[in-house]
Amino acid sequence: VLGTALDIRREIADTRAPYHRTRNHPETIVANTIQSRKRARQNTRRRLRNMSGRSALRTAIKKFLKLAGGGDREAAAGAYRAAGAAIDRAANKGLHRKNRAARLKRRLNNRLRALG
Repeated sequence: VLGTALDIRREIADTRAPYHRTRNHPETIVANTIQSRKRARQNTRRRLRNMSGRSALRTAIKKFLKLAGGGDREAAAGAYRAAGAAIDRAANKGLHRKNRAARLKRRLNNRLRALG
């Protein structure tokens, strides 16, 4: 699990090799040209960044759902604001489409209003 920005930087530093590991051939060189090696590095960095962003989003949503399930409206309202901000941040960074972000926020808001 990638937790901090430092962990992500370490993972990125480990991806500077010009090959890509596959299940059957761990040392298979896939990238042959300079351009394709650079593209492989960029894709790896972006994948790690996206994984971290999606993980943060899922964590924020789970925190809200846990508090909403417990019935504590005040704590759930604070978690809803944090989850809404995380959803908007993910949509602005391109992790999700704007429509999916709106749908997620609407569903969370419905849960919050159901608490009364």
